[in-house]
Amino acid sequence: MKKAMPNTLHYDYLLRFFLSLFIISLIFILTACSVDVSNTPNEKYPSIPVSMQVQSMQTTPATGSIIIKSTELQAGDILLSRDRNWVSFGIRVATTSSVSHASIYIGNNQIAEAIGSGVQIVDLQSLLNRSVVVAVYRSSELILSEQAKIREFAELQDGKKYNFKGIVLMTPYMISRQFCELPPLKEETRNTCLSNMATVQLGKTSRDEQAFFCSQFVVEAYNYVGRPLTDADPVWISPDDLMHMREGDIKSITPHNELTYVGHLKVTTRPNLWKGM
Repeated sequence: MKKAMPNTLHYDYLLRFFLSLFIISLIFILTACSVDVSNTPNEKYPSIPVSMQVQSMQTTPATGSIIIKSTELQAGDILLSRDRNWVSFGIRVATTSSVSHASIYIGNNQIAEAIGSGVQIVDLQSLLNRSVVVAVYRSSELILSEQAKIREFAELQDGKKYNFKGIVLMTPYMISRQFCELPPLKEETRNTCLSNMATVQLGKTSRDEQAFFCSQFVVEAYNYVGRPLTDADPVWISPDDLMHMREGDIKSITPHNELTYVGHLKVTTRPNLWKGM
């Protein structure tokens, strides 16, 4: 007579099943990309009354990358990059992005950026030396007086502290915000969801705190010039959010004007989330 299988074995199977299901669900949530839904008919299948577009994780547009020289840059150009280190890798995983850093070109082959040691003005070459990808985006054509104000802002903030508090608050927000970005939603609905969640989790920028993290610094520079990139609070914006403000992509944060892809100062063969470690 065969013995009945112990109940503990059934419990073990169930535990493994639900644990596996949890891990798969977590991975799916963390790697989710925004999906935009519109009422326009699907071009490929006209009988379908709606169309959907998935957010792109690549720095390279569908038409391919363009390699540019530093002489083609203009003051105010936004440089999105990634390094070959674990900090960069961690940021890219948390934001499900191919970029981990944002800086701004201020002319004379110099950039301004906020890094762990604080705000600094350095030669463009220093960014190129430590990065494996550097993509350039342009908000709009700034007149000479506005370009001068970009540099003025950078010089005023040079040496200011890094916003570690903002980064600490941003980390759990980058995970929870996936619940706004995961479902197929219209841009307005998704933006409202993200705005409400950011208000609760991140709050608003304190004018008394003169500290910046990288993407916050870029947004604040444009606010100083009087050409705000978005109505969203600067502490809500990640480098990935800036990248998705570009033309033809799904916006996580609604911009005033779409960013134009200028080209790459440096690019790997296949830019993606994991490449560059």
